[in-house]
Amino acid sequence: MDYYIYVTKNCNMSCKYCCENQEWSNVEGFKNIDGPNYEIFELINFILKNRNLSEDKDVQILFYGGEPLLNQKWIKDFIKKTENYDFGYTLFTNGTLLHQADSYILNKLDFLFVSTDGSQEINDKYRGEGNFSKVMTNLEIIRRKFNGSTVAMMTITPCNKINESVLNIIDKFDFIYWKLLSSDKLESTVQFRESYDKGLDILIKYWMDELKKGKINCIIPFLSIITTLLDGVKHENFRCDCGDILVTVDTDGSCYSCDELVCEEFRIGTLKSSIKQKKLPHVLRCKKCDYRYICGGRCPKEDILFPEEVVNYHCELTKILISKLIKILPEIKELIKEGVIKREDLNYPHMTSEIP
Repeated sequence: MDYYIYVTKNCNMSCKYCCENQEWSNVEGFKNIDGPNYEIFELINFILKNRNLSEDKDVQILFYGGEPLLNQKWIKDFIKKTENYDFGYTLFTNGTLLHQADSYILNKLDFLFVSTDGSQEINDKYRGEGNFSKVMTNLEIIRRKFNGSTVAMMTITPCNKINESVLNIIDKFDFIYWKLLSSDKLESTVQFRESYDKGLDILIKYWMDELKKGKINCIIPFLSIITTLLDGVKHENFRCDCGDILVTVDTDGSCYSCDELVCEEFRIGTLKSSIKQKKLPHVLRCKKCDYRYICGGRCPKEDILFPEEVVNYHCELTKILISKLIKILPEIKELIKEGVIKREDLNYPHMTSEIP
């Protein structure tokens, strides 16, 4: 199971699309809180109890926030008390405090997810002047003491050109993932759709040219769709595992199906009680969609919080991506058959929504 642990609700940044987003201002769970008010042993007992009751014995701990590195003492304490339980550890960060990250924590992490928006110009527009340079410098600093994999978490706004944003950082991270701007409002829809369409063509061509040389650039949206098609997998549930194996633990010990649906309606239990997952149903639009079992249903939060026009627009962009990758599937199968690449080389960390 995947446990998203809110280490703190505090953040040392004020990114425009987060702080100015109406959606977040209405979410009850997003208030400034220094750290968990429960005891660490309560969380450990809760996780071990669930592992004993579950068929899924794999436990992934994802330190989340806010900015988790504002509360390194708690993270370090938790890892020290659980390092013999065979847990996996992942940390989400904005990257600005990485140069101050405790070496013990870094050595224990399997994955490090870093928020960045591709190009310096776009990144700094939303995250503040000098942010891109600072984060890239911090990444170089920690590489000497971090043996895990780095994952870029990009937010794509109407200002981004997807090909330029990805290619600008493709040699700086082990994996790259992007998500569409999470907002209940739309802007520049026609222009961005055209830009996204053309940008994906450029990016896919680059990716394929590299594959033909035996080099795999680990772009998670590409890998997630291609491996689904190669393996013939049907994604019955949401790819983020909302309502399935994902448990979000808030700072007060309350548990939820989704890290972005932290409110009473979606509470599934507490650390002091048992949890009961609430399966979120797929809407009729998904049930009728030809790509339903490839996509998995995108983001259930959007269907709950956003206007239909926003959800439909994001679905349209998802279909554009999937349709383009379906076209190159025969070429990839041939590359595997010829031994240019191996199927296992296309694996990726399953700790995102996978498809934007």
